Amino acid sequence: MEPDEKIILLKFVNIIQPFIYLESNRHSSLIKALVETRIHTGRDINSGEINVNEQQGYPGHWLGALGYLTILDLFGSCFKTSDGQCLGKNENSIEFAIRTFCFDLLNNDEYWLNAVIALRNAFTHDFNLLNIPRNRNKFRLQQHRFSVYCSHNDPIITLPQCAWDGEITQKDYSRTDNITKVNLYTLGNMVEQTFSRIKQGIEANTITIQNDLRTTLNKYTYLEFENS
Repeated sequence: MEPDEKIILLKFVNIIQPFIYLESNRHSSLIKALVETRIHTGRDINSGEINVNEQQGYPGHWLGALGYLTILDLFGSCFKTSDGQCLGKNENSIEFAIRTFCFDLLNNDEYWLNAVIALRNAFTHDFNLLNIPRNRNKFRLQQHRFSVYCSHNDPIITLPQCAWDGEITQKDYSRTDNITKVNLYTLGNMVEQTFSRIKQGIEANTITIQNDLRTTLNKYTYLEFENS
């Protein structure tokens, strides 16, 4: 990574915005997403830590969780390891991000990984707690009936005793043995830790961007204009 590129990238992932690039004040869409997600989830804007004195937001906020899942998507679309391959044309960006930067935080578990992807799909496409893949054979591990909650101690994913059959019309609400539980508190912590790893990787030259600098900043930064 060229020295000037590294300096710009570190400004791109810095909580202090905007920064100057090509004589314009650019705002990082990544930092915008991170700040707004932290607000929704009751975290300190600068550190990402839970702020017990915060009057707005809470760790179990659904839109906040969607924000963190979207940030994971952005990680996968924007960054890669310096010695690794770029995101493939048909690859899933959130899966790429997890496998590249934080699979260990999901215990290197394929079931956990697919549960996170499934929750992202459920929240993003229908804003609900059910995910039925179009191709059930190929993505069978992403068929889930979810329950989301917050706990300081529980793991990110608690898998069900048996897989949900995908039946909606006759869904049995009294059953709990087919529910995948997701701890939104620790999910947020995972994304925050991944963000820290990416910043540290840029500093150490072990993580870089997938496209050239101008393309990346044209896609992931924006300008603010005064209302006319």
